[in-house]
Amino acid sequence: MAITVLRTVILYGLLCLFVRLMGKRQIGQLQPAEFVVTMLLSEIIAMPIENPDLPFWNAVAAGGVLALLEILLALVSLKSERFRRAVQGSAVVIIRQGRLDESALRKLRFTVDDVLEALRKKDVFDPAEVAYAIAETDGSLSVLLKSEQQPPSRSDLSLPGEETSLPVAVVCDGRIINHPLGGISVSDRQVKKLLKKNHLRQEEILLMTADRRGRISVFRKEK
Repeated sequence: MAITVLRTVILYGLLCLFVRLMGKRQIGQLQPAEFVVTMLLSEIIAMPIENPDLPFWNAVAAGGVLALLEILLALVSLKSERFRRAVQGSAVVIIRQGRLDESALRKLRFTVDDVLEALRKKDVFDPAEVAYAIAETDGSLSVLLKSEQQPPSRSDLSLPGEETSLPVAVVCDGRIINHPLGGISVSDRQVKKLLKKNHLRQEEILLMTADRRGRISVFRKEK
């Protein structure tokens, strides 16, 4: 029992390490080759846990080879556009100026229902409102509405623009967070000054965010 627990802990750590080495894109937008590697990696790592009689180091070696192979493929893809297209494929336009491209749908094996569902997830309920819809290589759909369907921007309304500032967490679960995300670095002293100015107690805060314009948002813990 102890050996099984130890194996599980070690293999879990190695799997996290392998995925981390393969890059952050593994978490969100999996390309076909990356999906295959991720599935194989999880299966190989799980085998010694399910069957204690299997050699432990064989799984570690196989997982390392797969992670190294994915890293090498990513490096080659960065250097060669032809190789990248062969491995990942290319984006395909499936709607042009409100008209569905049937040949593109057949090529991707998309049904009309698939397209309508993907559009609804983009808050678009009428394909006629779409100027271009592009099926990306990771399976997602990018949508550009026709100009008359797009919401007006501040420039369209002749309104002055404002610099966009990224809010970052400065207090999380009662603890002060100090990191330079988004070009903002807030010291402990500055955070305590903000807390005092707004009559807040650090230990009562679930989340507190701040931006470069000095705006803060506070979410208190439930009592």
